[in-house]
Amino acid sequence: MKNKILSLVFIVTIFLFGINFVVAEDNLTCNVDSDCPTIYCVQAPCPSYVCQDGLCVFDTQEENVEAKYFEIWKNILKEENGITDEYFTEHISIKDFGTQDWNAGQSLIVNYQLTINWVTTDIKDSILIKVSGEDSFSNIVTPEVYLEESDVKSLVDRGTSTSSITKINPITELKYGTREEAVEAFKDSTNFDFSPDEISMRAAGKAPREDGNPYFILRSGIVSEEENKCLKGYFSLVSGEGEFWEDACVVTGAETCSNEGEMCGGIAGLGCCSEITCDYGEFEGQPDASGTCINQNELPPSDKSSNLIYWIVGIVIIIVLVILFLILRKKK
Repeated sequence: MKNKILSLVFIVTIFLFGINFVVAEDNLTCNVDSDCPTIYCVQAPCPSYVCQDGLCVFDTQEENVEAKYFEIWKNILKEENGITDEYFTEHISIKDFGTQDWNAGQSLIVNYQLTINWVTTDIKDSILIKVSGEDSFSNIVTPEVYLEESDVKSLVDRGTSTSSITKINPITELKYGTREEAVEAFKDSTNFDFSPDEISMRAAGKAPREDGNPYFILRSGIVSEEENKCLKGYFSLVSGEGEFWEDACVVTGAETCSNEGEMCGGIAGLGCCSEITCDYGEFEGQPDASGTCINQNELPPSDKSSNLIYWIVGIVIIIVLVILFLILRKKK
């Protein structure tokens, strides 16, 4: 009876933590990945072996997928923009990258910085790496399998919101030698004493929004609080040209902002009225994603909270099982 209980404890422990069983092979040398041992697991993601320098090296599938598609993203970014390896190394810094599951399938999200002279701007790109069976692209590529590089590039070339590669002109010099000089030119262009709110590769109100150059962005320069007038616009740090226009500082009413339960975000960048927030759900972080205006108190809990609870419960169960194991062993 004790042996059965001990066996049960061992099996439950394996199930909770997804311990993987490897079909062992005597020879761990290899020429290609398929020469390495096959791994079977009880909980995804399944680990795997990869062939490196003639030896089978243990790695997880998730890490393999992220590393593989990061290189694909890098190749597409360089090819689309005519960027050399030297320019990439000197001007682009990777902050982080990882996969994200959502309705369309699975995407790789890459956060990085572009530095040109004194300018450093944050950029986020995404590429679709696996298409769900319900997605509109499932008739173009095979659903529920990881895409080949040619398929990823095809979706990027279609200009879809699910696969967005930022346009970058591989320049090394700007029109202005310092930020201070650029800010003065910006103020002269606005005819007001406004400072830019940010530097971005995307200029809202410009068609197209991207031309590969960095821009000073003005989101809300107050012209008149009484008349609810603000100045908005963009200013090129390469050409020194810009465009500015007056707009409402604060938008109210259903005609200019979305009420609770209505659509927000999207290509038009619709905002929610006061005291409510745009909930993008599974589309969070996707370019031009649309969501629904919702009371902030009603936002669903994050996946991180759910995962934390899961791990706390799992650890408590394991501790109980270990104590039970020690008690039975002592009695034996």
